[in-house]
Amino acid sequence: MTVLTTGKRATHRPQRNTGSGTEGSDCNVRLTGASIEHASRGKVTWPSAKAEVKWIRDVMGKPKGATTIGDAIRVLRSPQLAARFAAQGLQPPPVRDRRGAQWGETIKDDLRDGALVGLAIDRGAWLDAGLPPDASAFRGGHAVGMFGMSSSSPWETQVMDPLLAGWRVLNYPALRKPAGLFGAKPWGEGRAEAYAVGRSKPLAVTPPEPPTPDPALDRAIASLLASAQESDDTAAALESQATTLRTRATARRALVETLRGG
Repeated sequence: MTVLTTGKRATHRPQRNTGSGTEGSDCNVRLTGASIEHASRGKVTWPSAKAEVKWIRDVMGKPKGATTIGDAIRVLRSPQLAARFAAQGLQPPPVRDRRGAQWGETIKDDLRDGALVGLAIDRGAWLDAGLPPDASAFRGGHAVGMFGMSSSSPWETQVMDPLLAGWRVLNYPALRKPAGLFGAKPWGEGRAEAYAVGRSKPLAVTPPEPPTPDPALDRAIASLLASAQESDDTAAALESQATTLRTRATARRALVETLRGG
């Protein structure tokens, strides 16, 4: 299994292929926050969890109530979030829209690639499948985060359930039915309502422009050398001046090469 460092977050969740939201008012918002933390390796942060939730909801345009997988994707692809990542020297988070994606290989490949997958589920089907419950009997639309995939059968992944504490290693095929039954108009078993977000790469550093060549300096050197050849009396003095100019030109070229090499 891939080992996940979860940091301080352990509870989050997403939504529904019909465009309606999960029943938990903050589940998808919190999962979106976990996705940002994952993509930025913890570099993009807010002063508090409350400030983070408000910021995410403001970008979603939903100050309260349920949200959707589409809302989460919108935040992760937003120019507002891209600006926050750029301030930390990072490219925008790489996000893959997996609404309606094949469960068997597409989602599995995302997990193998190291992406965090936000997955909407039917929690009733989740409980009926014998997956870990807690004290809540909640059976509606719900969402979980997934990370990592075992290298061989039995296929296992780490799952973060907002109604539970921390991450649990669960059987990946057992999640197939709860994923396929999510929503008023389910995708059907074998497909999922999800997104995948990977790690952001550093911004490319643009090297500074090298100094502009100085044709006037080159002409001055050529003129001095020509004058030195024409007059024996002034040759030594002119050669000294030319040497000084050559030194300046050599230093300038070295600077240019250094900047190009950086």
